[in-house]
Amino acid sequence: MYANKTRSAAAAAEFRAEMGRQQMSIQELAAHVDLHPNTVSLKLRGQRSLSLDEFFLMADALRLDRAKLVSTVADCFGSAE
Repeated sequence: MYANKTRSAAAAAEFRAEMGRQQMSIQELAAHVDLHPNTVSLKLRGQRSLSLDEFFLMADALRLDRAKLVSTVADCFGSAE
């Protein structure tokens, strides 16, 4: 469970960074992924884990390459977990 939460936080950090580059607000991202802005905020702050569906929806909304994003998040922790 700890590894999942940590990976979720790593993904959230990638999403926040890309949102900054694109100057996309939480409200805009929330509209793209059909979630309440408060829910998106909690997920991006690591207070709630991202589901796999949410991960892909956010990646798509931010026009991020899914495979590259998965690899980046996985590389944060090595392959031992």
